[in-house]
Amino acid sequence: MHEIRPIILLTGAPRSGKTTMVARLADTFRRDIDGFITIEVRHEGRRIGFDVLDLVTHEFLPLARKEWHDAPYRVGSYGVRCDGLEIVIKRMTERRIIAPRLWIIDELGKMEAYSKRFLEWLNRTLTVPGVHALLTSGLRPHPAYHPLLERLHPDVIVLEPDRRESVEQFLRHRLAPLFIDH
Repeated sequence: MHEIRPIILLTGAPRSGKTTMVARLADTFRRDIDGFITIEVRHEGRRIGFDVLDLVTHEFLPLARKEWHDAPYRVGSYGVRCDGLEIVIKRMTERRIIAPRLWIIDELGKMEAYSKRFLEWLNRTLTVPGVHALLTSGLRPHPAYHPLLERLHPDVIVLEPDRRESVEQFLRHRLAPLFIDH
């Protein structure tokens, strides 16, 4: 069997389908995965913020809202509070004696980069030999992640709208060996 490169970074423009794709992959490979997905929060058809979805507990925790004018951080029109993300990070740390077969981290974004705990967790967890992860980011990852990405040397896959199906099939094929019991 061929060697599976441990870290995959799925990049793409906003609305290219990165989150939708990793959510489908998480559903496919639900056995022994861990991580989170950053989800848009909508009200009456308008985006009002973002939540972090814990892939194990399936709980949504708030990350950013337009109405959070007193939040410690801002990204565009959104106030950002890292409490929800840090709860997920704490849970992932506490519930894992050994790494899952696959970490799914959506996303390495500007909002998430405000959390020092998240950055520390990434550096501590993803650099362990034998750890496998599927990460997402925009086309140009935020500078806070550059040192980590330079250390990890991830396989970078750019998601473009006309290639969604072929990229998803490729990732399913590539990740499937992680879930075969030896």
